[in-house]
Amino acid sequence: MNEQERTGFLEAMAKAVDLMKNAHAALQAAQLRCHGSLYDHVAPIANRIYESRITAEWLQQVALGRLSLEGPEQPHARQTPDRRQALDRRIAGIRKELMSLKAERQKI
Repeated sequence: MNEQERTGFLEAMAKAVDLMKNAHAALQAAQLRCHGSLYDHVAPIANRIYESRITAEWLQQVALGRLSLEGPEQPHARQTPDRRQALDRRIAGIRKELMSLKAERQKI
């Protein structure tokens, strides 16, 4: 990806991250105002938005060359019977990677 493409990609991803942050906040507000089966339907949507936002932030750092595209090693992530658990572990690993990057940048 050349510099111009990367700049366009980063701008688009920044906009997407902002939209996902707003959507996640709205979904959390909706969760507080509902219960029962409605809550059961809103909760997975909020989780997916959160996971998508973390992945988008990670992709921004990959495009900037600060993180590797491979991400954390998890050779058996897709071999578990419940793939939702595997996805949650991958998101947790990506989030941990982002947090360590932020901690390093704060030291500087």
